[in-house]
Amino acid sequence: MKRKAKNIVMEVNEDGCWICVSHSRDTCGYPLIRHKGKLLKLSRFVYEQQHGKIPAGMVVRHTCDNRACINLDHLILGTQADNVRDMMERGRSTHLCGTSNGASKLTEKDVHAILADTQHTQRELGKMFGVSQQQICRIKNRKLWKHITMEANQ
Repeated sequence: MKRKAKNIVMEVNEDGCWICVSHSRDTCGYPLIRHKGKLLKLSRFVYEQQHGKIPAGMVVRHTCDNRACINLDHLILGTQADNVRDMMERGRSTHLCGTSNGASKLTEKDVHAILADTQHTQRELGKMFGVSQQQICRIKNRKLWKHITMEANQ
């Protein structure tokens, strides 16, 4: 028995996004559609309906940053690298830098002091700033807080 295709119902928000309200979403917030027995992201489905098959290695990017949006004017193709760059440039990364990360125990001022300090061991600095010696090591080796420029330490 063949199922009838479910109608796509959407609401337009103030940004011109067409928000799908008729279909369930995956754990990342993308509306899903079942097509020919496969579960697809609705944004990919509508893009392919308008523009044809999406080339291998390409993803559908949302210029509006709204995962539930299916407005074709907001959907463009790109690589995953393009998508990650968008995410970082628009501050959507879960890997927020410095004090933008709510879990950060240090401030930019603290990191400047850590980088400039030549008198204390990493263990001593860790105790002074309430972080581990490993954190101090990662800061000193520019693995963490690498957005802090060395010039600012002078």
